[in-house]
Amino acid sequence: MSRSRNPGSNLFSSAETRVAESNRRLVEEQNNQKTGALADSIEQLKFLSIDINNEVVDQNKMLGSMDGQMGSATAMLNDTLEKLGLMLNTGESKHMIYLIIFVVVSFVILYSYFFKFTSDTDAE
Repeated sequence: MSRSRNPGSNLFSSAETRVAESNRRLVEEQNNQKTGALADSIEQLKFLSIDINNEVVDQNKMLGSMDGQMGSATAMLNDTLEKLGLMLNTGESKHMIYLIIFVVVSFVILYSYFFKFTSDTDAE
């Protein structure tokens, strides 16, 4: 009787072995596919991070040049304010009178130019 069970159990065990081997191959194949997809994603992320790095380097250079330009503009404005303060502290009012006259005349000229320009366009 033991011989009659062995051939049947060998049949089932070999079938189970084949199923297990087939499952193992299937899982290994899926694992290899997912590993390949993961490698592709990692490569894309690598190129993306390199592009981001290049963009950051370019923007840092641009910000550095803008900082230099702003520094020179700030220095020029500070010099202008110092000169205006010095002019106000000297007590000579004729400079202020000239400045006020210049501003008023400039506004009158601009007003008359724009007023004439708008009335000419309204007449057409």
